[in-house]
Amino acid sequence: MNLIYTIAIFCLASLWSLTNAHSQSSTNAMRSQTTSSRSFIFNTDFSLGAIGFKEQQDESQLIQFSARPNGYYEITEEFGVRGDAQLNLTTGRSQSRFQNPNFSLVNILELSAYYEPAQFFRLSAGALSQAHFNNRMLIGDRGFPGVMLKSGFANKKIKITPKVQYAIPTSTSFEDDRTEAEPLPTLTSVGIEADWQALQWLGFNANVNQFEFSELPSVVAFQSSRLGNSVIGTDPSESQFRYQFSGLSQAYEIAVNYTPRLKQSFKIGIIDNSKAPSDRRRSQWLGTAVAMDFGDFSIIPEYAQFFAESDSVPALYSAFELGRSNREGASYGLEVNLKKLGVSIKSQFVDARLIEARPLQADMQIFNIALEFNDVTL
Repeated sequence: MNLIYTIAIFCLASLWSLTNAHSQSSTNAMRSQTTSSRSFIFNTDFSLGAIGFKEQQDESQLIQFSARPNGYYEITEEFGVRGDAQLNLTTGRSQSRFQNPNFSLVNILELSAYYEPAQFFRLSAGALSQAHFNNRMLIGDRGFPGVMLKSGFANKKIKITPKVQYAIPTSTSFEDDRTEAEPLPTLTSVGIEADWQALQWLGFNANVNQFEFSELPSVVAFQSSRLGNSVIGTDPSESQFRYQFSGLSQAYEIAVNYTPRLKQSFKIGIIDNSKAPSDRRRSQWLGTAVAMDFGDFSIIPEYAQFFAESDSVPALYSAFELGRSNREGASYGLEVNLKKLGVSIKSQFVDARLIEARPLQADMQIFNIALEFNDVTL
């Protein structure tokens, strides 16, 4: 009920913001400079890489070519559509139990229409990217059908953006996956994002969201049971989560510019599920990255420590690259950008160990390396 009240208050505040914004002379401040001269923007990133993981007898060695088309079409100044997808061609060997959604042929991250009638007011509907949580532990690699409303205000130093979302978590559930009809699953969230440029060399970002999953189908519970969640039932048609998922997602970042060519970021992501016991409810990711610019190329090493207790989020919607849930460990990354060529070389190694012994899980190592061609304009 508190969530419903929060949504109602947010909608009233958004309507006030819309009315107030109509009195302003400019309604296009949220749009980038390129949209003023072009109504259609379409870029594609290409990637060729190798992905591998090992979890006792479960192994994967894959070679993957990916295209990441993304862009938007501004039909009018107030209305447009956005798209972001990943298209994959994959070959190799992979155990079927531990899969990345990006291994599939087509993964739609966003395909939505938006309506932006005034400054700092946007209504979006369609397949919405869940990367807006900005939390490495939660749903960064897929889109859910739904509706999102964003509003807020900004000045030269501060930008504050409240947001509310109603979405339908995606899954594939056939008749033989269930014994009876199941209600439609939902994901509701109410949040706020704030950017503060405290000094020319120092910036802060905070992204806090209250979220709630409800009526998740049995097939999601069954698949998540093999990825770390506590689940009742051992059959796809009768499985159910032992604990529900309702809590708080927090993400914070500090960006420091030591010199024009040396920058560092510090990030922390926290998830707390109020419906789970105290020893199974929390996920946390703490990392730093240093960007060193050498003119024609730049190097960005990254290091992070993380843990994801078993029932902080639905494991099927948690971070593949960190081993899903019931894991703790470290992540090591390195990115080299060759600016003149528009090419990036990215690599990551993750050592993910078990927090609690489970018969279907073991310590895991994940590795990937990729060659990316960025922002190819078609």
